[in-house]
Amino acid sequence: MRNAGSRIPRSLETRSKYRDPDAIQGGTWEELEKELQRKGYFHGGLAKIEAAKAISAHMDPDQNRSKSFQVFRDGLRDMVNYPRS
Repeated sequence: MRNAGSRIPRSLETRSKYRDPDAIQGGTWEELEKELQRKGYFHGGLAKIEAAKAISAHMDPDQNRSKSFQVFRDGLRDMVNYPRS
């Protein structure tokens, strides 16, 4: 996420609130939108598709900490017989 915007603090992902993405209360997109708006982004609302494209361009699927994402990723890999790391 840090690569998508320079005003986002490097410490964001280490905050206890964000260490387990699947445990974020109130919805992950909603929390992401609030955090980005606090830093001056998306005052009119977060455009989910555009944000997902921008974030995914910098994401390493093997480093993602979300258990639900890991299950999804591994399921896709199993479908195409992609070797796991």
